[in-house]
Amino acid sequence: MEDCIITTYALSQGYGGAWFNGKQITHQRLVYCTSRGISPSEISGLVVMHICDNRACVNPAHLQLGTYKDNTADMIAKGRDARPKGETHTGSKLTAAQVLQIREELGTTREVASKYGINCKTVSRIRLRQTWKHLP
Repeated sequence: MEDCIITTYALSQGYGGAWFNGKQITHQRLVYCTSRGISPSEISGLVVMHICDNRACVNPAHLQLGTYKDNTADMIAKGRDARPKGETHTGSKLTAAQVLQIREELGTTREVASKYGINCKTVSRIRLRQTWKHLP
C-alpha cells in the first residue's frame, strides 16, 4: 500500500478540516470528492473511511466511501471500539457468568428478571444476544 499523505490543515479530533461552498467539511471528504471529480453533495449521507486507519491521512488511495454502519463495523472488526463491555461497563449489574446462566435459564422472561433483579427487557436482550455480544 502507498504511504499515507498527512494533512497540514488544522486537526479537530484527528481530522483535517476544510471549507467548501461556505460549509465546513473534513479534509478527507474534500480530497475524496475532488480526486474523483464529484461534489460533496453527491455523497450526502455517506462517510469517507480510511483503509489505513490514520485520521490525518488524505491519500485518495486510502479513502473509500461507506455508510455509518460500514464504518462502525470496520472499527469493531479492527479492534478500535474502546467502549467498555460487560462487567467493565459502569452500569453493569451482572457478571459474565450470570449472563451465561441467563441464556440457559428455562423460566419465563419475568421469572428470570425477578431472580437476577433486572428488568424483562434486559433478559430479552441478553437471550437474543443484542447485549453482551462479546460472550460466546
